[in-house]
Amino acid sequence: MSENDDLVLLCKTIAEQEGWPWREPISVKTTKKWIYFGTEIVEVTSNAGMRGGNVRILLDKAHNVILKKCYLKR
Repeated sequence: MSENDDLVLLCKTIAEQEGWPWREPISVKTTKKWIYFGTEIVEVTSNAGMRGGNVRILLDKAHNVILKKCYLKR
């Protein structure tokens, strides 16, 4: 299992705990807080590329902290 697979599994578990539906396809994007340095922020989105029905979770990769979690109904 890759690191991204572990993050997707974690986010899927969070969505289930919140009672949110988890739909494929999944998007995993990694960005830095600042351009040249800083912690990596990982954004995991379910139902990627579709309007509505998305679970969106932002994680601080270095500190293993959930920064934001939300369900975008429509």
